[in-house]
Order: sequence, then C-alpha cells, then structure tokens
Amino acid sequence: MSGLIYLTAAVLFILAIRGLSSPRSARLGNGLGIAGMTLAVVTALALVPPQRLLLIVPALTIGGHQRTKGQDDGAAANDCRF
Repeated sequence: MSGLIYLTAAVLFILAIRGLSSPRSARLGNGLGIAGMTLAVVTALALVPPQRLLLIVPALTIGGHQRTKGQDDGAAANDCRF
C-alpha cells in the first residue's frame, strides 16, 4: 500500500515540475508539489515505529526553532559560490 502512495507522490512531483515550466501554470505546479511532498512525508511518518517518533519530533522541533531564529552556519551559501 505504501508503494502505491509513494508512486502517487512521485507522479505529483513530476506533474509539479511540468506545471512550473510556464508562468500560467505555476500555481497549479506549486500546489501539486506541495500535495506530493505532504503525501510523502505523512506516509513516511506513518511507517515509523512509535519509539522512533520520540527521536524525530524533538529533532524537527530543534531544526524548526533554529530556522526561525536564523541560526544558520552559512554552509549552503558557501557551497553555491564559485
């Protein structure tokens, strides 16, 4: 069952990329991409044993907190420079 859900998410991602190719269909492409990612994340979290969720939830909380506070080490920006 999860394989079918992941396949659906992959199709949504492909349709999202196709939708983002023109300004006229960009909103639809964004919506399809959001739907595909949400479907994939929810499916992945549903397959995780409850004991592991005790590790995932604090990690997501800490990561989200650091992102909102702007505490970034700048590694991503340094990787993009030539």
